[in-house]
This record gives sequence, C-alpha cells and structure tokens, in this order.
Amino acid sequence: MLRPVTSGSPSRQCPLAYSPPYLALRAVLRTGIFLLLVLLWGCSVPKGGADARLTDEKDSRAACEGIFMSQQKCEEAQAAYREFLLTWLGPEQASPYVSNAQDCTNYVEKCAEPSVQAYHHAARACMNLVVSEYPQARSHIELALKLQPEYLPARLLLAEVLHTEGKPAAALTQIEEVFAAHPYLARLHLRMSMLHMEQQDYARAARDLQSFLHVQPEAETVLLQLGRIQQRQQLWSEAEKTFQTLIDLAPDEPLAYFELGQVLEQQENFTRALSLYRSAAAQLGENRLEFEYLQAQLLLNLKNYAAAADVLQAALTQQDDTPTLSSIWPSIQLLYGYSLLRQGEYVEAVPELRAAAEGLEFNGLAWHWLGEAHEHQEQWYAAMAAFQQIDSEQQEYASALLHLAGLYHVVGYNQDASAALEALLEHGINTPSSPPSSQAGSSTPNPIQRSSIIYQKLGYLYLLQQNTLAAEDALLRGLELYPEDENLAYHLGLLYAVSGDHPAAMRYLEQVVRVQPEHAEALNNLAFIYAQSGKQLERAADMAQRALLLEQRAAYYDTLGWIYFKQERYPAALEQIQQAHLLQPDDVQILEHLGDVHAAMHHPELARAAYLEALHIQPDNNQLRLKLNLESRESAASCQEP
Repeated sequence: MLRPVTSGSPSRQCPLAYSPPYLALRAVLRTGIFLLLVLLWGCSVPKGGADARLTDEKDSRAACEGIFMSQQKCEEAQAAYREFLLTWLGPEQASPYVSNAQDCTNYVEKCAEPSVQAYHHAARACMNLVVSEYPQARSHIELALKLQPEYLPARLLLAEVLHTEGKPAAALTQIEEVFAAHPYLARLHLRMSMLHMEQQDYARAARDLQSFLHVQPEAETVLLQLGRIQQRQQLWSEAEKTFQTLIDLAPDEPLAYFELGQVLEQQENFTRALSLYRSAAAQLGENRLEFEYLQAQLLLNLKNYAAAADVLQAALTQQDDTPTLSSIWPSIQLLYGYSLLRQGEYVEAVPELRAAAEGLEFNGLAWHWLGEAHEHQEQWYAAMAAFQQIDSEQQEYASALLHLAGLYHVVGYNQDASAALEALLEHGINTPSSPPSSQAGSSTPNPIQRSSIIYQKLGYLYLLQQNTLAAEDALLRGLELYPEDENLAYHLGLLYAVSGDHPAAMRYLEQVVRVQPEHAEALNNLAFIYAQSGKQLERAADMAQRALLLEQRAAYYDTLGWIYFKQERYPAALEQIQQAHLLQPDDVQILEHLGDVHAAMHHPELARAAYLEALHIQPDNNQLRLKLNLESRESAASCQEP
C-alpha cells in the first residue's frame, strides 16, 4: 500500500506527497532485469548447461577480470555479476563462485553453443546497464542478437538502451515484438504503458494497463495509474469507477480518496466530494487533517467561507494532539485566515495570516492576503510592509506590485508608485498570479489581464509629478503594444490637449471617436478643442450635443455653451452655461465662461459677479484678475457716458 507524506504547502494538488508510480515501476524494472532475463532465458538455453558452462576455469577467470578492469567499476560490476550468478545458478551451485568479491570471476566464459554465448553477452549487457555504461551494453546486445536474432532477453535489454537514448518509439517496437512472442508476460503491459505515456498516447497507455489488470485485477498501483490516465483524458465516469474499485480493494489508501474527490469536483458533484472527504477524514486517522484541509478548500471554492472557517477552526483545535503533523498547520492557518478575510473579519484574519506567512517556506500568498487584510483596515504602512515581503520569484509578485503602487499613491509617494508600476511592466504583467492554494478565482490575487491599464495609471502618476515627458512616454509605450486601445489614445489626446498641442490632441481623440462613437468624454473634449481653435464649430456643436445625449454632465453643457459663444449665439450659450453652473456651482472655468457670456451680452455687473466668485475660489488666477479689472473699467466708462 502506498503511504503518503504530509506536505506543508497549501496546494490544490494532493497534500499527500508521493512518487509517481510509473517512476517507481521504472526503477523496479531496471533493478529486476536479472529476474526477467532468467525467466525468458529458460525458454532458450538447453537444460543441463550449467555443468558445461562451469569448465575451463583459467580462461573464464581472465575474461571476467578483463571485463571489470575495462569498466573501472569493479566493486559495482562484481556485485551485480555475483547477484546474477546467484539468481541464475541458485545459491547451492553458485556458492563456490561468489564467496568473495573476486570469486565471481570464476564464471566460465567460453562455450560452444550460440545460445549460451548470446546469454553471456546479454549478461554482460545487463552488468553494463546496472552501472550506466550504455555504449558497452549496446555492443554486447548487438553481438547477442547477431548470434541469436530471436533472443528475447537481448531485445528487452535493447529496448532499455533505446529508451535511455531518447528513442521511446523504437523501444516500444522491441517490447511489442517480445510480447507478440510471449503474450503470457503480463508485466510487459506496464512497460508498454509507460512508453505510451511518454509519447502522450494516453488511450493506448490505458489499454495496456487494462490488459494487465485483466490478469492481475487487484494491482493497486496499476489501478491508481489507470485512473490518473483516465482523468487526463477527461473520462470522468471511467476514472470514478477505477478509483472506487481501488477504494474497495484498499480502503486505507488515502490517494484513492483524494483522486476520486478530484474526479467528483471535476464533474461538479461537490456534495458527494465533500461527503467523501469527510468519510476519509473519519476513516483514515493518520490523514484526517489532510482531508479536513481538502474539505475547506472545496468550501472556499464554493465561496462558503463560514463553513470553511468552521472546518479549519475545528482542525486547529487539534494541533496539540498531533504534533507530528506540524508541517500542515501553517497551511491550515493560511486558509483559515483567508476564510476570515473574505467574511470581512479583518482583525481576526491578521494573526492567522501572519502566522501562516512566517511558517510557510513559499509564503507569497500568505503575505498577499495579509496585505489585503491591512488594506481593508486602512493600515497603509502595515499593508505595504506585507506586500514588500513578496519577491520576484513568487507568483504573487505582479499583483503585489500593483497593490504597492496604489498604496504609495494613497500616502503621497507618487514617485515610488510610478517606480512600482515600471517594475511591474519590466517583470511582465500578462502572467496571471496563480497561487498554489485554491482553484477559486476569488481566493487568489486578481490576475492582471490588461496591461494597458497599467500604462494609463503610470501616465497619470507622472502627470502628478509634473513630468509631462515621462507621462507621454508611458502612454506611447502602451499604445505601441495596444494600438487599438481607445482608452490609451484618449488619455494621450487629453495629455496633448492640456499641454497645448491641439493638432496632436485632435488626432488621438478623433481615433477614439472613430473606434467608439459613443465615447462621451472623447466627444466632449474634442468638441471643446475645436471650439478653442475656432474651427469646424458646427461639427463641434454636433459632437457636444451627442455627448449630452449620452450623459448630462456640467462639463458637457459648458462645452456646448462655449461653442455657441464662439458662434456668437449668446442667448443659447448663456442657457447652456447657466445649466452647467447649476450642476457644478464651484467650477472656476464654468464661472469664467459665464462671466465671458455676460460681458459679451453687455451685462457688466453680472460678468463682474461671476469673475469675483471664480476669483474667490481660485485667488491666484491672474487671467480672472485681468478680466475683472477690464470689466470694471468698461463698467466705469459706461457710467460716465452722458
């Protein structure tokens, strides 16, 4: 029965660490090749040949010593050869030749029968394989097959060499030929299955294992491997039957329960999967915690955070009773802290997540969730300290950088924020963060799916630092990678509009409205730029009206009113700008425009009142002071007229 070992990392893979059965099978086949040779050799070597082979001791001793000297691995080769003699001759007949390391050289080398000579070469090839001398092994195999073309042990050894040389198809051909001659050798199905797996021919690998199970239906390891192949093929019903058969045969085998649970989850039979994990936790005392952990993971995937927290809390209360399983406690604490985090119990989540972060070797996920818990409590510096623990080798690094950029911005460290986003771009942000805990997307840091957003944020941060060139460069870099992204084009157009480069601004904003005709902000800003330039005012009015139909905002009313002002349609302009002022009474630009319209309509007192109100909000606005002084002089002049 396979015995699991608990793992400390929170993995959606089985928390029971084990070696893949096909690797174990390969090791068994390699170390057991002597027995297989003996079995097949019995079909081809004449009986009574042992006495004939034990002649001419002098020549055989020299030949055997020459083999060991050429290999330069005397002890390993002699030990292997001695074991081979014991298996071949039996302890009684072999004892005179294996009493010490040198006595094995008494093996007889020269015999007349080709079948026995072929056997000798196969024996040498087997020795070469034991000590990984593959060219020498191939040489002996070729000599054996030259003497006996149908010599089956040599073909099996040749398959081993071909497989080692990276030629699984050729190795498979050799084994199939052996099997065709000796179909009763059921174990060859296992070897063929392994080779088919390496060629990713899972259907044939499954058929090989099923053929073996037809002969030995209670082979637990083979059932486990067959079920995994069926999982890989997404043959869920067949895999479910296979793993259930394994549970019936080996009710104490934890891997069978784990694999069946995974199959049930794939079929979204969550109720039965939970029931299976509970049953395994109750039945398998040594592995109880692992199956409670699996229950909690499944509940978290189903976003049943309260139920998961109950299971995990109950598991944590048993910590003192099971000190030998200390490696799994940080993983349980991690999921428990996460379940509290998702329930909004941030204060309670912090100590659990911190304990998990300090107890796990690969703890990027724990630090990430700890940072989130501090963020929710607006503990900005504690959150930054948690995210800073995640290094570039961990899967959560990209998401951590994004969080850090936001946190730096919140506390006013805009230069650090832009540096974090630059590091994020350099690291590569199209790789989603997929931490090793749960399959549920909600339990992992959100994947960063569109890096264009990062370029927009970066441009904004550079603008806050009054670094217009860096902002322009960030947006242009983004647009080079995402030429069809209208948001990047919009922000770049806005940047050029603010910096006074109206031709460039119009070029990018035109691109936006061409791709997205209902982009209200782009329509409004493009209309305003046209109004400022005094060009295409009819088209500008049309765009402003379309923006207002999409959304009634103060800025849009102001834009339309300003276009009417440029067209000298003052009553219409006054109506629109007054509506903008009602919606946003503290906007300086709207107040200035309102003053300009009143001035154009010869309402000096109303114009002066609008300018004064704007200047009260923005006292250092020299343009408003100039207009106010000019309006005051014109008002005074009009009062002096007869």
